[in-house]
Amino acid sequence: VLDSLQRIDPSAGAGGAPNVVVRPDQPLSAAQAQGADLAGEAETTVEAYLTETLGTFPKPGATFEVDGLRGVVGQ
Repeated sequence: VLDSLQRIDPSAGAGGAPNVVVRPDQPLSAAQAQGADLAGEAETTVEAYLTETLGTFPKPGATFEVDGLRGVVGQ
C-alpha cells in the first residue's frame, strides 16, 4: 500500500506556490478574485459552498475536486 501513496504539498502549486489561497470563512468572491472559476454566489462562504457541493467539508489535509478545480484543505 505504501508504494501507491503520494505526498502532496498543499503549499506547492504551479511555480511552487498555491494558485488560490482562501480561508473557509471567506466568501467565494475572495477565491474568484484570485482566478478560481467557482459556480457559487459570490457572498457564499467557501465552507458553505464546499459543504453544499461535496456533501461535507473536507478534513485538514484532504484533497477534493469542485467545479473542475483541485483543492487541498490546509492544516
